[in-house]
Amino acid sequence: MHYAKASANQITYREDWQMAEQRKRGEELKAAIFSAAITILNNEGFAAVNFKRVAEEAGTNRPSLYRRWDTPFDLVFDAVRAKSVAHHGTLLTSNRIDTGVLRDDLIAVFDHFRVSSQNMGREFMRAMIIELGQNNEKLQTAFDSTSEGNLEIINNVLDQARARGEHINEVSDETKLMPFEVLRYQLIITQKDLTDGFITHLVDEVMLPALTK
Repeated sequence: MHYAKASANQITYREDWQMAEQRKRGEELKAAIFSAAITILNNEGFAAVNFKRVAEEAGTNRPSLYRRWDTPFDLVFDAVRAKSVAHHGTLLTSNRIDTGVLRDDLIAVFDHFRVSSQNMGREFMRAMIIELGQNNEKLQTAFDSTSEGNLEIINNVLDQARARGEHINEVSDETKLMPFEVLRYQLIITQKDLTDGFITHLVDEVMLPALTK
């Protein structure tokens, strides 16, 4: 009995079909892309992150990435943000920060900011410095959104303190957000680790005098 050999077109079609079957989809695909991007970023630096490398590592094709992100940084940004949310949750709420004392509430808020920011990684911080120099609109929008969330957190903490009977001065939104800007500057620009002592000094020597004296 003789069997006809499969044509080149048939073989190509079969290989394409098998690859399509193996290709990840939906949330599984997104998770694979994010994991690949973060791995390359942490192991080789931001300069090594490109759509071709990420697609290869994630087991997909470049068009899948082009449809979702305009630049490698946009991809890395979403990947790191998803990782941070998965590990630390979304913005803090007043229900999660209530130690009973304003000073300790503020320390807890800034400590959460420190941990979630530092877990983004040094390489991502370096990538942000590059993008800030190029006036990345997505990054600026993210900073603006984060500032709105941080302001809500501080206002919740201050409202709780007033409800407990603590005297709280009326201060500007800029004053309320200033500690976050200082922490971000330390992390992104100077790239220094934020210690417990640094946060304590920020609260005791800057925030409490402005808010309570």
